[in-house]
Parts: sequence; structure tokens; C-alpha cells
Amino acid sequence: MKMTTTETETEPVHPPGPSEPFKFQSAPSKLHHAEFIQKAMEIILRKGVFQESSQLQPIRFLRPEELEKRFDFTLTEEPLHPKQVLKIIEELFDISPRPAHKFRLNKRIAGLDPLALAGDWMASTMCNLVVTYLIAPIWSMMEIKMGDYVSSQIGWAEPGEMVPTSGAGAANSMALAVAMNRVDPTTRDLGLFHISKKLVIYVSKHASISWKTAAIYDGIGTDNVVEIDVDERGRMDPGALLARLSANREEEIPVMVVATAGTPILGVIDNLEEIGKICEQKKIWFHVDAEMAGGYLFTNVLSTKNKIKGIER
Repeated sequence: MKMTTTETETEPVHPPGPSEPFKFQSAPSKLHHAEFIQKAMEIILRKGVFQESSQLQPIRFLRPEELEKRFDFTLTEEPLHPKQVLKIIEELFDISPRPAHKFRLNKRIAGLDPLALAGDWMASTMCNLVVTYLIAPIWSMMEIKMGDYVSSQIGWAEPGEMVPTSGAGAANSMALAVAMNRVDPTTRDLGLFHISKKLVIYVSKHASISWKTAAIYDGIGTDNVVEIDVDERGRMDPGALLARLSANREEEIPVMVVATAGTPILGVIDNLEEIGKICEQKKIWFHVDAEMAGGYLFTNVLSTKNKIKGIER
């Protein structure tokens, strides 16, 4: 049985000449771009993915004035030749932290995950916006199935809805908007202009700074982000939270309490169970910012998973 295909590649590889500029177009062509992409990937693999020498420093720290001298930030009117673009790619690796270095450890960054890296490359290549099923069918289904799985790992009887975001700022802003809508559903259409009282959210003193960013984006203001004291381990103090919620300030409308699973200061997990009980008692929306410990949802080690017990509340 013979297999046939309508997709054949007949273009000979002919890279641009020494003086020929890069041919920019939205659809890559083997004729114009194959050699460039191959060389760019070679640099990325050599200098980024597999540069593991412990003899090199994981971080190259250059002050802004040093970077100004080292790197040309000028935006030119003329297009660059592919060789110039490749030189820039190589230079960026030379003046940046080494992504694959085994000692490049941070609260948010720790080495490269080869599977995630391959997935990132594929996602960038496919360039699909998960907006409608029509333009991204498989990705839309993946999003739904992932939401169902995460819901089951949290411990919810019924699947919840999941909206992937670009980062903490967008996620927290969305969480605040949902909580505001619960307090007053008219805020979605009317905004905050008709509300005479202050909408207030409660976070720990060690919570992410992005909650103040969310307060700016969603219009309640940073003055209405109330910071609750932490205990000696850096966790939100449930007693201090209860005392603040019991103050019964007439000018305030409590919107939500934010507990953190993995604070950006010390990486500790707030007492989710105790804080959840207080929120249930006071009838206030309880939100868990899975800052760094959200991955515990996916472990089969019970002792680890129990560290975020209470997240299901």
C-alpha cells in the first residue's frame, strides 16, 4: 500500500547572501529561513539549555550603565542581516543569567524542565489562541480536562472552571474581581461608583505584592488591602485575622481573605484549615494564593499533600 501526501517540500535551501537583509514574512519558508532557525536553535541549545559547567557563575550581574556599554539598544530603521540577529541572540545569552546552571536557584526559578521547554517551543510554533473551540479545538479540550483534574486534586465534588493566566498579577486581579462580584453582583456592570463603603481585602504581611497591584487594577485601591500580622514562622496569624474581622468597621465591606500557600518571603504555607474556618464563620470569601506550593496538588505523597489541607474550602 502506497502512502501519498499533498504536502511536499521542494524548495532548495538557499540562505540570504552576505549583503541580503532578512526576509520577514509571517509564514516561515525553508528557502529563506531554514538555515537561520537551525543556527538560532544551535545557539539556544549550546548556550542556554546545555551549558552546565559549574566553573561558570550562574548569574552575571551587570549594572545598567555597564549594560549600556555592552549591548546596543538602538532601534534601527534598516532590517538586520540574519548573521546580525544570530550575533544578538548569542550576546543575550552572554550577558544574562545562565538558565541551565545547577546553582541558579531562586524561589520562582530552578533550572530548566526539558518537557516544559519542548512544550513551550511547540506552543510558540503553533501560536494558538485558546479563545474559541473553532481555532484551538485540542487546546480547548486540554484546558477543560486540566480544570477537571485540578478540581479533583483540590477535593471538590464537582469540577470547577479554570482560566489559565499569564502570571500572578493577572490571576490575583481576576480572583479579586470574582470575589467583588460575589459581594455585589452589580459591580460587573455598574462598577464601584454606586458603592458608598470601602471594599476591603485581607492578606498577610508576607503575601505577594501583586495583591496591591490587583487592588489598583480592580479599582479598590491599595489602602484597602489590609495586611494581617504573621507569626514567628511567617504565617498569617489566625487570631489577628479574627480580631480584625470582628472589629465591625461600618465603613468597610469585607470582600475576601487571602491565604498564601508558599509565601514569597519565606516560602511557608499559611494555616489554610484555620483561616478557612474563620472565613466560613464570618461568611467571607476565602481565597488561597497557591504562590509556590500549588504543585503539591499533583503529588501522591500524602504527607506533602496534607501541607495544603484546607485549600478545598
